[in-house]
Amino acid sequence: MNVDFLDPINKIVLEEMERLGPVWRATSKPWHSVFKSSLKRFFFFPLADEKWTYWVFMQPDAVWPLSKMTPKQVYLLRFAKLMSHLEPKQIYVDRGFGIDPERPDRTYSIDDTALGLKLWADAFEKKIFRKMMKQLAKVIEVGARRIMMECPEYYGEDCTIQEAREIFYARMLKLARANAISLPLFTNKAVTLLKDLYRV
Repeated sequence: MNVDFLDPINKIVLEEMERLGPVWRATSKPWHSVFKSSLKRFFFFPLADEKWTYWVFMQPDAVWPLSKMTPKQVYLLRFAKLMSHLEPKQIYVDRGFGIDPERPDRTYSIDDTALGLKLWADAFEKKIFRKMMKQLAKVIEVGARRIMMECPEYYGEDCTIQEAREIFYARMLKLARANAISLPLFTNKAVTLLKDLYRV
């Protein structure tokens, strides 16, 4: 997909999203501690196996128990997985000799697997994703007000703030699909998921 980097609307979106990149990275940084706490009650009683859930989460989503989760939970997990790649990989090291630290010691049922993933998806939404969306909303608002100033010349007529927000959002998705936004690695892919998770 060809991108016109001199297009005034593109320039506004790219500039505002570039400012968002470091903010999102900082907000998503504690994802692993949120993941671990999501699987426990009162910090010690395990509701789901941590290493198994982590291992399944890091596999292609085709192996996730999709039928046991809502579409929203699946999209949140996909978003969370992309954000997790921004930080050094977390590895669960076994103390036992000769045990592969990358693989779980045992497997769990589909229901147990789904429980762990759903707990993680819900915790990610509440403790990380909502903050990221508030940060995005601020960026869209600033960008929309800049777009309003361009509307008379660019579109030949004035546009409302809501129209400007929608213009920003649509252009943001288009630029993300083209991997054109200057964001940390994997973040452009995450932005493309927002069409299923976020509404302006």
